[in-house]
Amino acid sequence: MLKKPSLDRVLSALAFTLPLVVYLLTLERTVSLWDCGEFITAAAGLQVGHPPGAPLYAMVGRLFAAMAPSAQSVALMVNAFSALVSALTILFLYRSMVLLFGITLKDELRIKWLPQLAAFAAAMTFAFTDTFWFSAVEAEVYGFSSLFTAVCFWATLRWYTTEEGNIHSRWLILIAYLCGLSYGVHLLNLLILPAISYLVISKCYQLTFWKKILAITASSLAVGLVLYFFVPFLLMVISSTELLFVNRIGLPYNTGTLTAVALIFGAFGIGIWYTFRKGYVKALTFTLSFALFTLGFGSYAMVLIRGTQNPPMNQNQVDNIFSLKSYLDRDQYGEAPLLYGPYYSAPVKKVVQDKPIYVKVNGRYEVRGYTQKKKYYTSNCTLFPRMYSDNPAHIADYRSWAMIAKEDSVTYKEVDGHKLKAVKPTFTQNLTFFAGYQMWWMYFRYLLWNFSGRQNDIPGQGNILNGNWISGIPPLDNLLLGPQDALPDSYKNNKGHNRYFLIPLILGFLGMFYQSKKHEDAFLSTLLLFFFTGIAIVLFLNQVPGQVRERDYAYVGSFYVFAIWIGYGLVYLAKKFEKIKVAWLQGVVAVAFLGVPTLVLAQNYDDHDRSGRSIALSYAKNFLNSVPTNSLLMVYGDNDTFPLWYAQMVEGVRQDVKVFNCNYMFTTWNAAQLAQKTYTNNAFKLHDKELYTLPDELRCAICKDSAMPPVPLHVAMPQLLSKYPDNRVDSPFSSGQRLHYLPQKVIILPGLRSADSANIFLTDNQLLTKEQLVYLDLISNNFETRTISFAQTVRPSSYKLVKDHLFRVGLNYQLVISPSDSAQKVKRWAALASFRYLMNGFTYEKFDKSRYYDDFSKRFVAGYRIAFIKTANDLLAIGDTAKAAVLTDKCLKAFPVDIIPLGGRQVEMVDLLFRLKKTAEARKLASYLMEENVQLLAFIGRLNSFQKSYVLSEKALALQNLNSMAKTAREHGMADVAQKLELAAVKYDK
Repeated sequence: MLKKPSLDRVLSALAFTLPLVVYLLTLERTVSLWDCGEFITAAAGLQVGHPPGAPLYAMVGRLFAAMAPSAQSVALMVNAFSALVSALTILFLYRSMVLLFGITLKDELRIKWLPQLAAFAAAMTFAFTDTFWFSAVEAEVYGFSSLFTAVCFWATLRWYTTEEGNIHSRWLILIAYLCGLSYGVHLLNLLILPAISYLVISKCYQLTFWKKILAITASSLAVGLVLYFFVPFLLMVISSTELLFVNRIGLPYNTGTLTAVALIFGAFGIGIWYTFRKGYVKALTFTLSFALFTLGFGSYAMVLIRGTQNPPMNQNQVDNIFSLKSYLDRDQYGEAPLLYGPYYSAPVKKVVQDKPIYVKVNGRYEVRGYTQKKKYYTSNCTLFPRMYSDNPAHIADYRSWAMIAKEDSVTYKEVDGHKLKAVKPTFTQNLTFFAGYQMWWMYFRYLLWNFSGRQNDIPGQGNILNGNWISGIPPLDNLLLGPQDALPDSYKNNKGHNRYFLIPLILGFLGMFYQSKKHEDAFLSTLLLFFFTGIAIVLFLNQVPGQVRERDYAYVGSFYVFAIWIGYGLVYLAKKFEKIKVAWLQGVVAVAFLGVPTLVLAQNYDDHDRSGRSIALSYAKNFLNSVPTNSLLMVYGDNDTFPLWYAQMVEGVRQDVKVFNCNYMFTTWNAAQLAQKTYTNNAFKLHDKELYTLPDELRCAICKDSAMPPVPLHVAMPQLLSKYPDNRVDSPFSSGQRLHYLPQKVIILPGLRSADSANIFLTDNQLLTKEQLVYLDLISNNFETRTISFAQTVRPSSYKLVKDHLFRVGLNYQLVISPSDSAQKVKRWAALASFRYLMNGFTYEKFDKSRYYDDFSKRFVAGYRIAFIKTANDLLAIGDTAKAAVLTDKCLKAFPVDIIPLGGRQVEMVDLLFRLKKTAEARKLASYLMEENVQLLAFIGRLNSFQKSYVLSEKALALQNLNSMAKTAREHGMADVAQKLELAAVKYDK
């Protein structure tokens, strides 16, 4: 007879199965936005992604990708990998809570199954939280990373509850190995080390109050020991050995690397043998732990091996130990100061050389430059610098968040005697920014999103309309964010509007209090995990304001811990209800327990169901399909790049096109990859690709001799890119820097006469950036045989030298150099080509109100609308009104304004309809948009003066929309429409 399964086993099975089913049902069926395309591409072909990489994720993801029945199914399988590991995370969360309750509660509860049910309810609550669910249904590392955190914490609790013996120390060795493996998924996993260390210390020693303080301090240093000592020491040993073997002894590349790895593991082997022979159990455990951590860390060998093979996606070109060290250190991103550094206004005193950059040259390693480090005047530096970026946009945001009306003035006396003045914020303002932006906006707001409620899915930058937390309790929400019943329909109907009525949050705080009273050591360990996976990350990242996306995914570990406290909170309530000895009340308590995750699931389902969405893939294909054969496509952001790489490298779409990310132009590896063949795309010719591997070597001041005649581009490039010092002049911008120069001020483009106004005209001391020099190099060497296009999302400053020769074709601007008198012919050709792509050459998402489209998906639609509106205007300019009308109808039908709001294109679309004589459609759209803007203005009008100060730009934009549409209507003879719009604007312009 089969034994009846225990409740614990049933709940364990459900803790894994239920989330897995929900995740698979809501899974994105293809590539998603942001890094997902890159991770799928890395997994499908074991390629190298951005620093510091995730090699273990790529290798395990490769197993899932290999099971895909077709190239089009690879994304689905890698997404399913995230769903699987996320469901396993929930299982281990449940098992961890059961162990914790066993440690802290003993046999206090009369109803024995209540702790298990509380653990299950808390685990299910976390499973369906906003942040964790988001990562569970796409190809991101955070699901796998969370699994390592969950398994390590569970294994630590198993060790804690296991009696002394052989098995006892094996748990610690397993944990060390898992931590080493997790390094190859995400560095955040190491933040569990303080919690593990404290539990180990608290079990091995009797701790008084001061000893606990010492134990907490020692445990907190565990992360630093691994990140800043052990791993750098390993890399230093390996790199020094490599340099010795190659440069001194003359052996082949990587001989020293392999030898050093063998010596390291040989040393571990000797240590293990010796401690085992002597019976030093603790020393043996310690040595085995570090040996297995190192073995797990060895997953980074994949990056080195694959980087050496140079796959199509090979970021940072890691082909030796020196480039691997730079890759792990994330050198290309720079570093934010943590303990001491400058304020945003600090003048640079000097720029010094920092880390040497080694390159392979003729069987040796040569130093070809150094990374640079700025030194600042100490009087404008501070301890704990939070406002450090000198980016003008960041400075404006610093002043806003820190409420800086006026900074202190500081005067510096230079060496040559002249004085330099600068402003300096106060330390109080520094802390105000830290508390208001970094702590509240970039952490605690996310915590409240997950356990109190979320206003909407629109990324917020501090106003009261977008991205705030809510409670779902009207009086509280009205107090903080204005009258919620007066919100515009577009905000009320946002699927990201989720309310949990503070229930999970209150339970979490109750549980935190309850655990602290029941078992101090378990509480302190849990609190350490909460701190290091939340607040410590805030301290370490030192984020600048104006982030391009919400960063809640970085703190999912602390939300995991908060879910444990929700479990304790439920147990606390159960214990209170136990005193009421009514039999049916037990059933009520059980239902109430399950009501918490049910509430969270019900609120979050509609904005986490991505099963019917494929906009990232279709957008990527349309980008690629609107460029000629064997061409170069310049792109800019993550969402313009990674989906395209996925489409090319995984699904095989338009592999003849070279996709080049302008954002990586400043690196020493990206531009040189243009000269490499990938798939069926032949290499692009460059003047000297080695020049682009040198750091900060390509800057050019155009200022030497304005009287010299114009110079052809193919003659100018050797001068601009010359290796010789004689071809440089002192920089007028930076003391001590020498720049390449060009004596001429006019560059003749290929196929143009010297007197043509379409040539490039430079001004005195005009600085050509490395990015612009690469473009000129490409044009000079490839224009006659290859086509160069820029995605419409690329910054105009990137192509300003040739902007007069760029013509819109679909979603891109194609470079067509032609004499100025032929411009009209080219414009006509481009408008008609763009029309064909937009009408028949592209595939579009079928938008439906039942499907979920987040804010970034809507931005893709905004990109389409820009292409449609601008192409329609181009068609009108060449006199083809019929095609312009057809195109406009297609735009309104393909992208319904009641599903995807027009946003910043309201006036342009109304104006276009009026000019096309589509009066009825124009009037209808103007009326619809007027109501949309009036609803927003009416809501703003009901805010108090303090709340209004946070929506000034939104009010100004709504009024501008009304007035501009009124002006357009009046220009086209629609006085009645104009009057309505003007009256609405006057009414709310107060």
